[in-house]
Amino acid sequence: MHGPLHYRLLERNKILTLQTTWWNFDKHMSLSLEAKSELSWLINNIAEAHKILSRDAPTVKLTTDASKLGWGAVLDTQSTGGLWSSTESQNHINYLELLAVFLGLQTFCSSLHDCHIRLMFDNTTAVAVINHMGHSDPLNKLTKEIWLWCIPRNIWLSAAHIAGKCNIQDDLESRHSVTETEWMLNNTLLSNALSELDFTPEIDLFASRLNAQFPQYVAYRPDPGARAVDAFTIDWSLLKFYAFPPFSIIASVLKKIKEDKATGVCILPHWPTQAWFPMVEKMAVRKSVVLPPSRSLLHLPTLPNQIHPLHKRLSLLVCLLSGNN
Repeated sequence: MHGPLHYRLLERNKILTLQTTWWNFDKHMSLSLEAKSELSWLINNIAEAHKILSRDAPTVKLTTDASKLGWGAVLDTQSTGGLWSSTESQNHINYLELLAVFLGLQTFCSSLHDCHIRLMFDNTTAVAVINHMGHSDPLNKLTKEIWLWCIPRNIWLSAAHIAGKCNIQDDLESRHSVTETEWMLNNTLLSNALSELDFTPEIDLFASRLNAQFPQYVAYRPDPGARAVDAFTIDWSLLKFYAFPPFSIIASVLKKIKEDKATGVCILPHWPTQAWFPMVEKMAVRKSVVLPPSRSLLHLPTLPNQIHPLHKRLSLLVCLLSGNN
């Protein structure tokens, strides 16, 4: 059933040898370590291998889309999406379509088991690659990652083409270029500030897969690697958290810290005239670290060369705050 995942590299060795020997099938060939690994898998699994000839109809339908800007996914009435990193965006659109599929599965289907998922997207190459469990590199490697993610969950995938004009919601998500919430604090400055405050966060409360400062994070919308969605819906009291919230919700963040009697690090603008600023001073456990304006203070994972529009006058505070009196 999953055999095609384990002979693509062996097949590639064969074709490369034939090309160099003028298609002489009587010649010997050398096996790469990867091809030997595939043969080992076949030897170890062939006795128990089986193939289901007829499957039940899909019980889950996931539609995805990709552009050179970002990706989108829709499951039932839920939709999400995001931007590509600067490295990801350099890939061919066929690769990005497959990557959008993987991100969509990780976002919406991580808790599913023992089911048949129908994937719908508007790229015929990606449809063929999913259904045939492979293609040429680099699509083959990503396809194998997708299937190996599904196998432990006993998830079967089948892909079908959908006309682009019918894929409106996913298309909108993949081209949605909001970057205001993607700015990241310079890693070195953050590390130095945390050392000064003698505090090591374990989770980022306002992040995405691209700008999370710590392995665990909470996203503001469905996201492939997020521990939860919407930080305000979870209890902060037992979390050693890091938060770089949008400036418009700072008052709500401070209120949440007080209500949950939580302790963590917040990145806030140094705006003493704001109504919430006296509350910050009262909740501070230690003297806050001031990060003065600079071109390198903030950066975008999607556009690393872009400079924050307020870089000349934006000063930030790294505050260790507690809501526990």
